[in-house]
Amino acid sequence: MTQHIFDQLRSLDSAPASSITADDAERREALLAQILESSTATPARRRAAYTWVAAGVGAMLVGAAAFGAVVVAPHLFGGTLPAAISASGQLTTAQLASWTSVPTSVAPGSPIATDAQSWCETNLGTANGEGGTPAISNLDSRGAVTSLVYQRQGMVYYCLSAGDGAGLWEVVGDAPTGQLAPADIVLDSAGSHGSGSTALTYAEGFAGADVTAVTLSEEGVEPIVATVDGGRWTAWWPTPADATSVGGPAGEVAITTTDGSTRSVSAESIYRAN
Repeated sequence: MTQHIFDQLRSLDSAPASSITADDAERREALLAQILESSTATPARRRAAYTWVAAGVGAMLVGAAAFGAVVVAPHLFGGTLPAAISASGQLTTAQLASWTSVPTSVAPGSPIATDAQSWCETNLGTANGEGGTPAISNLDSRGAVTSLVYQRQGMVYYCLSAGDGAGLWEVVGDAPTGQLAPADIVLDSAGSHGSGSTALTYAEGFAGADVTAVTLSEEGVEPIVATVDGGRWTAWWPTPADATSVGGPAGEVAITTTDGSTRSVSAESIYRAN
C-alpha cells in the first residue's frame, strides 16, 4: 500500500524523476510511518491537517495529525522540497509564558544542549539515519524551550524541546548555493502548532553572507530577535490569542548587515517561490 501511495503521488510531481539510495528510501518510509502512526492519536487531543512531507528526495502530500492544530508553509526558496512536521507532546502554558523575545545562546555540549539534541534524535527515530556525527547549529533557548537545527546523513531538521518530553520537529531545506544576495534573507519554511494558550508559531530561513541579525515584528508580540548562524536564521514565538493569521511572519522584518546598517522589509517580500 505504501508503494502504491508513492506511485500515485509521483505521477503528480512535476519535478524530474531521480533515483534514491537505499538509505534515502529507508528514511522516507520511516517518516511516512511516523506520520501515519500519529493519525491514531486520541481524537480529542488532535486535529487533522494537511502537511507537506520531504524525505530524502521526492515529496508527497499526505494527511498528517499532531497535537493541536498545525499549519505548515512549504519550503519556498528556489524549488526546495516542502516541509514535514511531527510533534511528540504539546508545550505547556507555563513553558510558553517563559518565552523571551531575545534568545540566549546555548553552548554545544552543555546539559541543556545535550537534552535538546537527545530529544531531537529520539523523536526523529529511524528518520534520523545511522552513522556519522550530527552537525548542530542555531542552538538557543527562549525561556524553558531550546531550539536547534540538526543535520545528519543529508537530512536537516529544526527541533524545539522543553526538556520534559514536549516539543516538535520539522524537516527543513538544505542551504542554497549562490542564489541569495549577501544582504538578503529568505523564508525556507514556517508554521503554527497548538491552539489557544499553547499555540506557537515558528519560522526559519536562509541569510546572506553579510547578514548579522534578523528581527521579526509581529502584532501583539515583542520584536522577535532571530538566531543567525552559518547562513541560516531561526525564530519562534507564542501565537497571540487574537492573531488574524498564522503560519509564519506577517509584519515587518529588520535585516542588519556587516556594515552596521539596518533596513526593514515586509514579511511578504521574504516569501519567495519560483
